[in-house]
Amino acid sequence: MVEEGQNLTPSLLKLLITRVAQGSKIVINGDLTQIDDQYLDFGSSGLTRAVEKFKGCKFGNEGTAGHITLIKSERSAIAEMAAKIL
Repeated sequence: MVEEGQNLTPSLLKLLITRVAQGSKIVINGDLTQIDDQYLDFGSSGLTRAVEKFKGCKFGNEGTAGHITLIKSERSAIAEMAAKIL
């Protein structure tokens, strides 16, 4: 499980994904509105890149890649406002 995936560079996320052993699963989550790295944005985040590159991929008997976008925030009102204005 990779938490805060929105703050990973494409090369760091590649490093993590390429270490997944056969028969294992990897879950990467993140909120692209909460990128804290000044050198990353929505388009350059490793999370965005992984979602785009893995769309439609199938891995034989090991399954497929999936992506879910959650619409509603479960954060406090101040955290939600900060994500929008900062």
